[in-house]
Amino acid sequence: MQRSLRYAACMRRRNLPIVETPAGRMVIGRRNGQLATDWEVGAALFDSPHADSEILDCAARLKRYFAGNRSAIDAIPTGRGTPFQVAVWTACRAIPWGETRTYGWIAKRLRKTPVACRAVGQALRRNPLSVIVPCHRVVGANGPGGYAGKTDGPLLRVKRSLLELESAPTNLIRSR
Repeated sequence: MQRSLRYAACMRRRNLPIVETPAGRMVIGRRNGQLATDWEVGAALFDSPHADSEILDCAARLKRYFAGNRSAIDAIPTGRGTPFQVAVWTACRAIPWGETRTYGWIAKRLRKTPVACRAVGQALRRNPLSVIVPCHRVVGANGPGGYAGKTDGPLLRVKRSLLELESAPTNLIRSR
């Protein structure tokens, strides 16, 4: 069963653009009809194995972003979700390059109680646009927190790589 799921995931994304990044390979497609990005180490399925113009534009923007043009992804819309999810994703996009904030910071920014930290984490887990909505910049009060719902393994290594990338001098980012 596990092999057939991996095969299906591979088949569903073989014609989708892949962006090589310092943190790993990122696949761009559509999930539930909306633009979505995912790391190749994840097991995401996309709606269609074919790229449309919005997917190709997103891939081109991400390539420019990882080549050092930090504003290249600013024009990509945040994505659809519940009003709370969109508010969390929007707050996340306000975190500057090279900086981190806690789940509690986002909860406070949204005028929620500290208990809302878990809800913030769940909203970030459902973020369809990794890097574009830079959820890797959100950390726990006592550690790195999770990434895409995982607290260890390859996805947490992606989060750490993205944070390391953002702490590097700009000229090193351009040379990759």
